[in-house]
Amino acid sequence: MAGNVCSFPECFVHTHGAKKSLDGAFSIGVACHITAAAPGGPRYDQNQSSAERRDVSNGIWMCQTHSRLVDADDSPYPVELLREWKREAETRANQMVNQRAFTERELKSAVKDESVDILERYINRSGDPLGTPVNEVLTSYESGVSEIDPRFQVRVSKGEKGISHEIVAVAPDAKFNLLINGVDELKDFEAAEKAFFEEGRELKIPSSHFKFAGSKLFEAIHQRLDKDRAGSLVLGGVKKKINANLFARDVAGHEHFIESFVAEYVSGTLRTIIQGSCLGGFITFEYKLEHSGGSLLNMSFDLNAWQGLNVLELPLFDRLSRALQYLEDGSFVIEFEVVNRLARIDTKQSPESNSFVEQFSWFVTMLNKCRQIAEKCEDGIYMLDIEFNEEACLFLNKFTRLIGGTIIGKRTPSMLCVGIIDWYDGCTTESLDGKAQRITIQNETRPEINLLGQIVRAPRVSTTYLGVEAVLYCDLAEREKVKMEISTTETTLIEHNFNENDQWEVFALPI
Repeated sequence: MAGNVCSFPECFVHTHGAKKSLDGAFSIGVACHITAAAPGGPRYDQNQSSAERRDVSNGIWMCQTHSRLVDADDSPYPVELLREWKREAETRANQMVNQRAFTERELKSAVKDESVDILERYINRSGDPLGTPVNEVLTSYESGVSEIDPRFQVRVSKGEKGISHEIVAVAPDAKFNLLINGVDELKDFEAAEKAFFEEGRELKIPSSHFKFAGSKLFEAIHQRLDKDRAGSLVLGGVKKKINANLFARDVAGHEHFIESFVAEYVSGTLRTIIQGSCLGGFITFEYKLEHSGGSLLNMSFDLNAWQGLNVLELPLFDRLSRALQYLEDGSFVIEFEVVNRLARIDTKQSPESNSFVEQFSWFVTMLNKCRQIAEKCEDGIYMLDIEFNEEACLFLNKFTRLIGGTIIGKRTPSMLCVGIIDWYDGCTTESLDGKAQRITIQNETRPEINLLGQIVRAPRVSTTYLGVEAVLYCDLAEREKVKMEISTTETTLIEHNFNENDQWEVFALPI
């Protein structure tokens, strides 16, 4: 009832088509359960009958990529949201009945035909900046530049560094000559040139080291460079976007969904490179697929991506924290959708990535401990200096245990302390002898550490010994000074606690 179109918001992927042999149809669509068909599945409702679970009202139509997200054991989408998507998709399908459907190419052609009307609208609305048809003007500009040499198509975009032109060949005879000079003056040019041909990676050449011939379009662009010739030419394979998902997988094969993101792939003569990042740029990866067979996956985490963030506001950190239980002897799995087919890469298949899983798990564990402390602080703890030295790790391991409550332990029976009795009225040796069973030792100083670029001060720690033995004695030379020696026994219990009168505090590093 969704019209063979994915119900995921803004996806609109058509899931049915005819085979090239014209002997039937093919489908990439999946009917997902809104509430699971069996216990243990996502959003399982024990109050439903078997007929209700099988009914079409309990299904939602998805493409392969988004079906994985909906049917995952740890799917983040609740029942109410899926039912809303289902209603919206079915409403849209009904509205499309007796309506025209256009391909991207057909829409671009229609825009070009309306270029005169666009110009008129632009002139008439010049007094209303918000009414300026920016997209239409940009498209018209792209068409005009492309007409300089119709063998090429020009796409224009504006980024932080200015306006860029992407030029794509659209005709078999789309050729021109690129003349490069002064190669010996360009650093690492040979290595970059090799990567360009073999992997489609970008090759950057300063404008003073090249010129074009054989295409009016390229010659015109080169002539437009400023007098200082400060522009540059970037060559590279066409980067194509693909949908990707990141999972954590345990040894039993159970998976925990972490995030969906968009990756890019580009191909050269020898291999295809897939690159991407997720979690706000924290995790990055590069997958090299050799055309002759074989592959290599490299994963890393970029600490600078979280620079300056509050440790309690890190992107999707709760999902990362839950993923740790899967990564113990487990792995990461990256899933791609390439030409309507799903491909999966497991870090277990790439020994180079196994060490990354261990490093990642350790780092997230340390951050988790920082977050436990941050929850106790009135002021925030920020990612200013993202390093954990040995001293910081010992601090985190010790004091996060105390945050969880009293730590109880034992020690080898031995002498604990000795001191001179400070008498008061009514106190006698008979009243003390054999009755000291409990002693508390209070640290006078508060421990502190440089944690992520700021000073964190912990409460004082109190240690209480329960079930100790006390012996009264005096030295022959000082009989008036009665001393008490306290020792632990095999049954002595030790309790460690924070001083309840102290608070966690955060201070800026001294300048």
